[in-house]
Amino acid sequence: MRIQPKTGIKLASQKPRREVKKYFYAIGIGDPGTGAEGGYYFTMDDLRDIYVSSSIHGIQVWLEHGDASREVIGTVVYTWVDQTCGLMVVLRFDASTLRSQVILEWIKNKLFAGISLGYTADVVYENGLLNVVKKTIHELSIVRTPHHKSCRIQFVGNSIPLKSSRAVGKAPVISKSSALCAKDAICSDLGAFFEVLSGAVQVPTQTQ
Repeated sequence: MRIQPKTGIKLASQKPRREVKKYFYAIGIGDPGTGAEGGYYFTMDDLRDIYVSSSIHGIQVWLEHGDASREVIGTVVYTWVDQTCGLMVVLRFDASTLRSQVILEWIKNKLFAGISLGYTADVVYENGLLNVVKKTIHELSIVRTPHHKSCRIQFVGNSIPLKSSRAVGKAPVISKSSALCAKDAICSDLGAFFEVLSGAVQVPTQTQ
């Protein structure tokens, strides 16, 4: 038997290059909170409950409530309640595919710039009246014509332009902050939106 001597040389294993996921983001009004107590539409109290519970963080974003196909085009990553506008939503979309680039152009060109919540309502019959006791949101859709005219995307871009210069050219990571509830801002004032988000967005250092 012939035994080969060990050389003592070890080949360094190459560390796989970490691929950075590319996203684009949209900010808009998800619901104005103009409903009546016990009705089918959301009240401001309903919206505050949604914010506090973070119940729609992570839900899917569809196109036109999945009328053609239940294609998942994005995700809800953050919400807050604005006293003037209602429920504000931050949506994140994959930017790495040809399909996502088409959707981005649709939003930019306002072909699909409306926002609509898809939800179910639990109803009870009391004293001769129908009363909605619970509403459960199961998806958010980008639509051509929203039911509530104010529910539209007001910003879309590859990153959220925060007040801090640290955010330049970097994709944000959304985290929860209690300071975002009941921020009194004017709907058309995008600067106010970004100022609010500055308190909730952490900008990580990305490594290639």
